[in-house]
Formats: sequence, C-alpha cells, structure tokens
Amino acid sequence: MPHLFLFLLALLFLPIHANAQNSGAGCAKHKDFRSRVVFNVNIGTTRYDNRRNSRYLTHKGRESLKSWRRTNEKNVWVSGTDDDAWHTQGLTRGAVKMRTHTNLVGKPYDKYGIYFCPYVRQIVVDIDYASEIYVANEHKQGSCLYNEILAHEERHHDTNVTVVKTLAKRMEADMPKIINMMEGQYISRSHIDKSFDKLKQSVSDALDIYLEEISLRRDEFNAHVDTPEEYKRLSEVCQ
Repeated sequence: MPHLFLFLLALLFLPIHANAQNSGAGCAKHKDFRSRVVFNVNIGTTRYDNRRNSRYLTHKGRESLKSWRRTNEKNVWVSGTDDDAWHTQGLTRGAVKMRTHTNLVGKPYDKYGIYFCPYVRQIVVDIDYASEIYVANEHKQGSCLYNEILAHEERHHDTNVTVVKTLAKRMEADMPKIINMMEGQYISRSHIDKSFDKLKQSVSDALDIYLEEISLRRDEFNAHVDTPEEYKRLSEVCQ
C-alpha cells in the first residue's frame, strides 16, 4: 500500500507529459481554486440464498478452493484430506462497481489566450458494493451448522466492506495529489478538447488501479478468515 501512490504517479504522470505540446509547472501557480474530490461508498443489501446444494457451491467456488488448498497444503489437517472430501457449504460473492463523474475546466495561461491550462474542477466517485451469501440447502435455516456457516460467510462480507471503505479513503486522499500532477502542463488552445479527453482517461486509469488493489486486498484479508483452524472448527462445532 505505501508504494501504490508513487506507482500511480510514475504510471500516469509520464505518459501525459510525453505527448504535451508545451510543458512546465506554470499551470499550478495559475490555479485559483481547489479541485473537489468526493467519494461515496454505497453498501447494498446483502442477498441470502439457501436454495443451492453443496455440489453447486463447490462448483462455483472450485478455483478459490483449489487455491486455498495449495496455500494450506502443509497444514496437517488439510494434507490429511483428499479433494473429494471437500464440499463447499457456504459461499460469499461480492461485486464492486465504480461510477465516475468528472467536471473539467480550461483557463487561459497567458494574457493573449494562446495557451490554456486544463483543470479538474470536480470528481465524484460512487463505489457500489453488494454481496450474495450462499449456505448449502443441506442445512436447514436455524440449525446449528446453518448458523455457524452463515456467521462465517458474514465475516467475509464484513471483511470485503472494510477493504472497500479503506481503499475509498485512500483514493480520496491520493486523488488531489495525482490531479495536481496531471494538471502541471499548459497546452495550445486548439488542443484543449484533446487534453480534456486525456485528463479524463488518466483519472479513469488511476481509479482502475485502485479497483485492482481492492480485489487484491480482499483476497489477502479474506485469507485470515479462511484458516485451516476455522474450517476444522466448523467441521466439529455442531457434532
């Protein structure tokens, strides 16, 4: 995480300047307002599904299960079981969507209006997260194992929400700095529309990198929920 901001600057700042008609830091001193950056995180209603059997859930989660088995194969309890013994009893599927509204403005750089500075006046980013939680229909609602599996899956949901909210705060803090770097050049008046398109694309590229980071962090922190010890506990708790 500490290196993500620097990576973004390296990735986004250089390509913009490589194509500039004129370069320089003059636009920064001409800017007479602060870009407004707003991030809204919307957590949707969780959908619960108890209609699918464990065979269906095992198929849907097969790749993540294989990955988990490879990561934990040295654990005594995990290595003592074969693949056929694993049947997914619960599954959480989360989806993140990002919608961006960018307002740009161009202001004269010189008194003759030959050169202009493209600025970001406002960015509003809406991040939507929603979960689907499945518990295999072999487990009747209200039963001991149903409740234990559901509680486990809701921990995944809570983890995902925490990651999304944390990265949203990081994005909100980083974007003004990234915007300032993007705005550090002036261009000829005839290129103002193209510069707006580049600026919008650069903002979109920066946010996409954070979106990928959300996915990586979700995997990382959910691994602390899906421990061999937790799965062993679930296999024994209702006996």
